[in-house]
Amino acid sequence: GCSLPEAGSACTGLIEMNVPYDRITASSVWYGYAISQGWGQVQLNSPGSWAPGSWDQNQWVQLDTGSVQMIAGVVTQGSGNFWGYWEYYVTSFWVKVSTDGVQWKYVECGRIFDTYQDSEHSIANYKKIVNKFAKPVKARYVRILPEGWRNAPMMRAGVLVCEPECEKKRLQYDMQNSLTSSTGGPSLSSPWGDGSFETIASNWRQPVSGIVYNFYNTKGGLQLKQSSCIKENTEYTVLMQIQISNVDPNKWRALFTTAAWNNDGLYVQGYFQLRPTTLVCSNQILSPDYFYWLAMSRNKDGIVTLYVNGYKCASGKPTQNKGFELPTDDMIFFHGVPADQNPEGHVSSIRIWSSVISDKDIQSFSGCLLPSEGKSQCSDSVILNLPIDAYSASSTSNGGVMVNNQYCQSPRLNSQYSWCPVSYQNSWLQMDTGVVQTITGVVTQGYKFSNYWVQTFRVEVSADASVWRQVECGRVFSGNVDYDSKVKTFFSAAVEARYVRILPLTWYNAPLMRAAVLVCEKACESGHLDYQMRSLRSATGGPDLQAPWGEGDFVPFAKDEGFDYPYFDIQFYPEMSFDACKEACNSDEKCGLVALYKNNGKGCWLKYGFGHDKGQGRRENRDRTIHFHIESLIYRLMAPVGYKFLGGQGLQLDEGSCLKTTDDYSILVDAMFGNIGDGLKRVISSKTWGDKGVYLSNRKIGLFPTSSGMQCVQSVLPYYAFKIGMTRTSDGEIKLYVNGILCASGFPPYADGFKLDPHDIQFFYDANSE
Repeated sequence: GCSLPEAGSACTGLIEMNVPYDRITASSVWYGYAISQGWGQVQLNSPGSWAPGSWDQNQWVQLDTGSVQMIAGVVTQGSGNFWGYWEYYVTSFWVKVSTDGVQWKYVECGRIFDTYQDSEHSIANYKKIVNKFAKPVKARYVRILPEGWRNAPMMRAGVLVCEPECEKKRLQYDMQNSLTSSTGGPSLSSPWGDGSFETIASNWRQPVSGIVYNFYNTKGGLQLKQSSCIKENTEYTVLMQIQISNVDPNKWRALFTTAAWNNDGLYVQGYFQLRPTTLVCSNQILSPDYFYWLAMSRNKDGIVTLYVNGYKCASGKPTQNKGFELPTDDMIFFHGVPADQNPEGHVSSIRIWSSVISDKDIQSFSGCLLPSEGKSQCSDSVILNLPIDAYSASSTSNGGVMVNNQYCQSPRLNSQYSWCPVSYQNSWLQMDTGVVQTITGVVTQGYKFSNYWVQTFRVEVSADASVWRQVECGRVFSGNVDYDSKVKTFFSAAVEARYVRILPLTWYNAPLMRAAVLVCEKACESGHLDYQMRSLRSATGGPDLQAPWGEGDFVPFAKDEGFDYPYFDIQFYPEMSFDACKEACNSDEKCGLVALYKNNGKGCWLKYGFGHDKGQGRRENRDRTIHFHIESLIYRLMAPVGYKFLGGQGLQLDEGSCLKTTDDYSILVDAMFGNIGDGLKRVISSKTWGDKGVYLSNRKIGLFPTSSGMQCVQSVLPYYAFKIGMTRTSDGEIKLYVNGILCASGFPPYADGFKLDPHDIQFFYDANSE
């Protein structure tokens, strides 16, 4: 009375199919749970188990393999100690199959398949038992009917199917509760112990969600015998999306190896790299917080290329391990030798091609769209510290508009505060550079005077503020380690854009930031450098000034209404007219500006000028009008705008890209000094001059050494702005000027006639603290 199912053909390989839940049904489920929930968790390695509503021999679980194919057996597991049900599992069962889900036939005429022996009850909850049929059968649907059990008929189950031919010589493992390839071909195996499948949710830092495979540092590594699909061993591509929880810059973590490579191959040791070669993706240290698309390709010429998130980061022709040709049948993932090199983490996808796929295809598979490459070949980069109205943000505390030196609304470098977002997650600071140009990086600072700064960030750029592209495929850049140092972050390759967004990822206390953009240094105009001290950038192109001995601060521009100024109160006169207020300022040599109430000009503040070292900055109220002292013959008009520096915080310039001769030059410095005192104070120098140069000596400008006989007679007073000039002609004549008046000239024999060092001019700095 036995009617056998249609016999199938012999299998070249077997695949363990973990059937999706939408293709699983059952006779009943304990407590009425839906399939995939509670006692309806049928899949292998699921955290739960299936248990029927009635514990009798009329119950079954049905698995739909998706199409009529060769069925070679079933795989079963116990309850996995779900909800404390230890040692609950099926010990024997029947199997029925069907091609249409209506007509059913017993496998092998009702053979009872045995699972665990009594001696195995301690491991039966977890151990998978493979139950092969004597011969494969042709079917689509499989029913497993418990015949015997320990304590209760609880089980998890899958199907053994014949390995299908792979499509287009590629393998794609999507980790959907299964180690099978969605493009056919061999299945991954876990010979060192099973990992587990888990459903994860995306978050604002990383977008990966859904089912992933967990591998552990004690088990979960995967092996692939690929020869039935990947037949070419000299040309291949491997791409995987993984998150590594135990990244350590001092320890190797194996990602892709083979025994034929002596367990060398793809590793992470902080950086993604091919061991033991010099191919290292040193553009970023991998973080345990994120999923990454990591790829390796090898072409027939032996060129190996590495990618992170689709961005090509290393390429070369290694000679070790036969140039990393693939062995015939051994690809190992996430398993190290020795065991302390085992990684721990999640994988959501592994893809393998029997060919080299293009850079653009890898970018596409990794979800990366790169911005346009920079059009200019930069000789150097300069800092573009943009005007305040060039900044915008996702949100801004204390108001929605950026304002110079206003609390939480001041994102410019060196401002007195910073930008502070309202919401920390998904926040961004945007800068408009004014035109589409070559962008080489960004500069970041934390919050002035307090412990808040951004530690890591991504960068996006755009040509039109509408379509945005991630720099280097979403590279995580390292940021600041304190609140006031400026960190220059250069991109691996320049990009062409107008708008730049910085997106904080991690931070110290809060993501508070000041920022600017790095752009290509423009050629200077006619050998002329003009630093107007709104920034350290020349208005006529050429190199930036540098502050290698400590940075000062920029004094903001004056405006008529309330604003922040680094001025300090001297005295307040109530009910004073504007004329009387100016006269009071004229009579006080320390007065740099006056601030009047708007109510008919009554009420007068006198304030110390630029550079005074007493008191604290005062925030002006918006009911005042600011006026600078412009009547004085001592030229205080320029005091409010400029770069404020302390003793020892001088400036340095590498002028070589602009000034083509060191014999013939002119230098004009517009400055105010607060610590004139007695003795020598260096104003202009150059490396080849040694300790010689233009100094303030006893309040007079002169050329040191004094034996040069070049000293001006005008006195330079503290807290007054002066224009100091120095010129040299090609025949060696030096001239000094103060406020446009020639005050000394000659042919000094010192310092090679004061020819400039071709790459060094120094201002306001002396190594001996003069």
